[in-house]
Amino acid sequence: MKTAHTNKHTGEIDDGVVRDVLSLIETQKEDEETRLSQLQTDLDATSTASTNLSRIRINEIVESSVPKKKRRLVGLGRRARSVPPSAP
Repeated sequence: MKTAHTNKHTGEIDDGVVRDVLSLIETQKEDEETRLSQLQTDLDATSTASTNLSRIRINEIVESSVPKKKRRLVGLGRRARSVPPSAP
């Protein structure tokens, strides 16, 4: 999303809504990583397990943070469906 909305000449994001959304997503991602890190520390101080967020979790954060307009995610368009709409 950041790459798609960055002005190639200035290197900045021109759309204020997209800029705010990206800032919010980055903050939520950092908060989630901090929470996971603290949880991991509480569970096992000697563990070296990764606290990186999965791509699925990052996508969930984005979908919950991005405003929707006409059933589209602002800056992203329509969400791809994993199941066809005609499926029961």
